[in-house]
Amino acid sequence: MTDIEFSYCKVCKNRGIKYPLGIICKISQDKPQFKQDCMHYDFDNEEYQTLKNNCTKYYSSLNEKGNSLGRRVNINTITYEQTHISDKSQSKLGSRLPLTMEFKRSATHYLFSHIIPSLFFIIGIPYYFKNKMNDDIIKILVIVSVTFFIGIMIWAAKQVIFNKPKIILDNKGIRIDGKDLIIWRDVLMTQIKTKHEQFTHEYLCISQISMTQNIEVNIQNLNVMGWQLGHYIETYKMKYQKL
Repeated sequence: MTDIEFSYCKVCKNRGIKYPLGIICKISQDKPQFKQDCMHYDFDNEEYQTLKNNCTKYYSSLNEKGNSLGRRVNINTITYEQTHISDKSQSKLGSRLPLTMEFKRSATHYLFSHIIPSLFFIIGIPYYFKNKMNDDIIKILVIVSVTFFIGIMIWAAKQVIFNKPKIILDNKGIRIDGKDLIIWRDVLMTQIKTKHEQFTHEYLCISQISMTQNIEVNIQNLNVMGWQLGHYIETYKMKYQKL
């Protein structure tokens, strides 16, 4: 059974269970056999709300565990917040929703993680050895350091120029790292996970109707804030999700 079939059948009033087939259609008494839409689909809102409630309880329990641990060690370790449409981001999105939104690694990520440390390296190495070695060796160190820095600059420039989208939102669904599409009707709930350590890290957690295991994506270095990404996801879902 495909994700599309599962996203329909799991919240359909005509679903049934038959060993060893698993979920079947009560009308055909067989496994679902449709590609896009099912003529016998009858949305079961009660089952859908049950799935959402179970998902909410699951994330609430994770928050309670995180808060309990945080009180013991005096830090708030991990928190989950359900994505929602934010008034703060509405003005940035505008009244017209683009057909596609792409989110990539931010250029500042390469600046702070590679270029600036390399700059300190090429300045610091010759300065550290200037009174410990002769001038010829110092010149060699300077040349090596500058060559190393130029290599890092070229590498970082390539990363920025050929920077592929990590998350794509469009009228069909969410695509992560160019992999299989998660269609909007299969998106049950999305949460922003914040991990509080020496540095704060954010993750996008996607719960699907068709899957029991959640998808988790590191969004820390993307060119968007976690609450903004959540706003965009909810806006697309509100417009394109058809249950």
